Amino acid sequence: MWLRRAASDLYYAENPMAHGGGEHNHTCWHAQQAAEKAMQSILIYQVQPVPKTHDLVALHGRVPDDGAWRLPNDAVDLAWLLVP
Repeated sequence: MWLRRAASDLYYAENPMAHGGGEHNHTCWHAQQAAEKAMQSILIYQVQPVPKTHDLVALHGRVPDDGAWRLPNDAVDLAWLLVP
């Protein structure tokens, strides 16, 4: 379920006109939400606790580093998605 929601957010991030105008802040929000939900999906799949946070760096730190997931190598790659 969460992975489907992540895919939906990714669709809207990649197709800004699909959500009615393509405002930059909406596109960025959908990109951040896609990353957040994808990492939460991994935690759910791994039967790990899912913290109630929008902090992508914190979520990234909780995803097991076992080589099974294609995540950015470090938190710097996620920092640009953080919505101020």
